[in-house]
Amino acid sequence: RPPRSTLFPYTTLFRSGVGGLDRVVDDLQRHVGAGDLDEWIREQSDWSGHRQIEWVEELLPYARSVGAEIFGAVGTCWGASLVTRLCSYGEFKAGASMHPATTAIIQTILNQDLYEILEEVQCPQLLITAGDDDKNEMRGGLAEKVWSVMKFGDACDYKTYPDMVHGWTVRGDVRDQRVENAARAAFNAVVGFLAANIK
Repeated sequence: RPPRSTLFPYTTLFRSGVGGLDRVVDDLQRHVGAGDLDEWIREQSDWSGHRQIEWVEELLPYARSVGAEIFGAVGTCWGASLVTRLCSYGEFKAGASMHPATTAIIQTILNQDLYEILEEVQCPQLLITAGDDDKNEMRGGLAEKVWSVMKFGDACDYKTYPDMVHGWTVRGDVRDQRVENAARAAFNAVVGFLAANIK
């Protein structure tokens, strides 16, 4: 069972990967040491295989067993590609991604059609990017172009922190007041976005 939090006024499930965070870190270090990080990412991102089965057969039934009826998803970096995939399910009412690597994962590593994947999304999205993140995830990028014509398009939001670098919300140096302020603003934006859209 995934860990739960009572930080928010709704049930929060954290999923760190199959087998827990320790297994994921060990597996990642083994692959990085062998020089095949892209292969590890491909295995972990296999939506038509174990990731989709994990959602349908494990996480969704568990979430329903603890009373969840509607869902939202939050992800950073690689996790943003999973947010995009999960938000293709009707149970999801919102998705939020901070410094997303959706283009890098879906288009570059998995060699899939990013447009088609974005087109499957069924609910409002919040994309919070750093100045060096892919333009596809920024205002005016491919994500906005695809979602703007969908029924939820007006509810999507795109925020860019041009002075921040990819990963700042989870691994930025918060001793730097600019980084701390930007990270705090990003997390507050996520909480506000979810509160506005998950009803």
